[in-house]
Amino acid sequence: SASHQTTKLLLEKLFDEDTNLSRISHAIEDALMNLNARRQVDYSGSMLWYHFARSTEYFSRWIELKETSCTSRIDETKSH
Repeated sequence: SASHQTTKLLLEKLFDEDTNLSRISHAIEDALMNLNARRQVDYSGSMLWYHFARSTEYFSRWIELKETSCTSRIDETKSH
C-alpha cells in the first residue's frame, strides 16, 4: 500500500544504517575515551551505585543474621 511505501522510505531516510552506525560508533568511542571524566560528572549515577551497594550489603547481613538465628533456635529445641 501507499502508506507502507511512504513509511519504508521515511525509515530508510531517517535511519540510514551507514550514517547512524557511524554516529553511534563515534559516540561510543568518545564515551570510552572520556570515561573517567563522565563518571566524575555523573553524580546521580554514583549515588545510585553507592546506595545499591550499601543496600546489598545490609540485605546480606540480614540474611546471615536470620539464618544464624533460625539455626540457633533449632539447636535450642533439640537440646531441650
